[in-house]
Amino acid sequence: MNQKSVRKPGENAGFNEHNEKSRILNLPLQSTHVDRAPHTHERWLVAKLLRMAGSPPIRFRLWNDDIIEPSEQPAKFTLHLADPKALYALVANPNLAFGDLYSAGRLDIEGDLSDLMETLYRTIHQAQQKWPRWLEALWRNHAPRAAGFSEARENIHHHYDLGNDFYRLWLDQAEMQYTCAYYERPDLSLEQAQLAKLEHVCRKLRLKPGMTVVEAGCGWGGLARYMARHITG
Repeated sequence: MNQKSVRKPGENAGFNEHNEKSRILNLPLQSTHVDRAPHTHERWLVAKLLRMAGSPPIRFRLWNDDIIEPSEQPAKFTLHLADPKALYALVANPNLAFGDLYSAGRLDIEGDLSDLMETLYRTIHQAQQKWPRWLEALWRNHAPRAAGFSEARENIHHHYDLGNDFYRLWLDQAEMQYTCAYYERPDLSLEQAQLAKLEHVCRKLRLKPGMTVVEAGCGWGGLARYMARHITG
C-alpha cells in the first residue's frame, strides 16, 4: 500500500513543540513560505545528501517545485521539502530531522514509506563505509544525549508522571495498558484489542502454570495480573 501524505506543507501532524531534540535543531512547527528558486549551493547540498546516502532511487521536489533527480538510477520515491531550512536540518542530522520534519509537515513522501526506509537503510549501510570522518562524526554523534543519571531521571518523570486522569483519556479502561493493542479484527474495541494483545503475548511466550515471570517496566501491571490470573497462578 502506497503511503502518500495528503497534508499541506506546514500543517501540524501531532508534532510536539516541546520536543527537546527539535529545539536543538531549531525546527519550527510550521514552514515559512519561500517564494524563490533554490540557490546553487542548495542544489549541491541535495546532490551531496543523495550521494552520501548511497545514491538511493529518490528524487527531491523542492519548495518551488523544482525537481532534482537521482544520478544513478530512476527514481522510485519522491521527497517533498517545504522550505530551505528543512533541507539544512536534513543535511545536518538526517537521522533526527527526517522524522521531525515529516511530523511537522515540512517533508512529505510519495511512495511506499516502509519500502523507502528499507531502501535507505540498505544504501546508507553500504555508503557509510566510505564516509569521511567529519561526516561520520556529524551524523552519528550530533544527536543530543542526557548529561547523566539526574537528567535522565528528570526526563522520565517529565514523560510519565502526568497522573492517571491524563492516561485514562486515551488508554483502555480495563487495565490502562500503555503498549500497542492487537486488533485481530478491525471491529474490536480498544479494550477487546488490549485483551487480545495479552492473550497473544502469552501464547508467544508459551507460558505454563507454575512458571515465574519477571515483568519489567510493567506500567499499571495489566500483563502481570493477566498472567497470574489465567496462566501461571
